Amino acid sequence: MKYKIILLTGVISLVTLFNSSLVFAVPDEIYLFRHSEKLAGKNPELSDTGKLRASHLVTLFKKYKKIQIYSSKYKRTLQSAAPLSEYFNEKISTYDAGELPAFKKRTA
Repeated sequence: MKYKIILLTGVISLVTLFNSSLVFAVPDEIYLFRHSEKLAGKNPELSDTGKLRASHLVTLFKKYKKIQIYSSKYKRTLQSAAPLSEYFNEKISTYDAGELPAFKKRTA
C-alpha cells in the first residue's frame, strides 16, 4: 500500500534523518516539517499564529487517503501534527529527537 510519511521535528534531527537510509525506505514520499510558530520558554506550546499555520497543513494533504505521522515529543511539534492526526484519524507516532538511531531501527 502506498502511503506518505509526515515528520515534524527540529532542524538538527531533520539533517541527521535526511542523511540516514530511512529516506530510502518504503514510502513513495516523505514530507519534513519544522514546527509552527511557538511561544517562548523551555518546551513551549504553539502561539495562536502557530496553531493557525498547523491547521493549514491539512489542506496540503487532503488529496491522500492515508498518511503516517511522526513527531518528536516536544509540545510544539505534537501540536503542529495534531490537525493532521485529527483529520486523518491517524495516531501520531512519537520518537525521542535525541535518539535518532533508535527511531531509524523502529521504522526500518
